[in-house]
Amino acid sequence: MRVGFRPAPGPCLRASHPPAYEALRGRDYDTAIAGFVKGIKAAPRRASIHKDLAYTYLKIGENAVWPATSLRRAMEIDPNDSQVAMDVRLSVL
Repeated sequence: MRVGFRPAPGPCLRASHPPAYEALRGRDYDTAIAGFVKGIKAAPRRASIHKDLAYTYLKIGENAVWPATSLRRAMEIDPNDSQVAMDVRLSVL
């Protein structure tokens, strides 16, 4: 476990919201986005859900506000995630 990082309480999204990941694997991005939004409502402090939502938005070609907002939120939750930090910097270019 990284220093300074506390995992959010609650179940893992993959266990509690498998339809989001199943939809993502099936390239049903609208359903995946809806599932990730539902997951965020259930566990708003889980950075991984925000990241997965952002990457799903990018897969559908959304490259403006929504992915950047989700990535920034993930970085606020887990500032030690270097991949998110890099993606946030790239999203503002």
